[in-house]
Amino acid sequence: MDQGQRLTPYQGKRRGFGAYRCDQCRRSWMSANSWANCAQDCKTCNIPVYPHRQMPLKKPGGLDKCDPKKEHRSELCEKCRQLGRNCRGPRRR
Repeated sequence: MDQGQRLTPYQGKRRGFGAYRCDQCRRSWMSANSWANCAQDCKTCNIPVYPHRQMPLKKPGGLDKCDPKKEHRSELCEKCRQLGRNCRGPRRR
């Protein structure tokens, strides 16, 4: 991907924290599973939405303050679809 194709504010290689807002239905949400140049689908409209605000997670290695019990709907996450698994899970080596 070249410099002209930046679809998100955050361009890091790790998971970040993102704020999303669907232009169609105005639904807003936040996610600690936000990745550079990846969208999450609006669960109401089923359209891809890129974050309008992003930042790296504060603690490396997945030790952030997100709630691990909160569901991450892989079917709505572009990164999960790219990986073929839940993007929150451990990386394969």
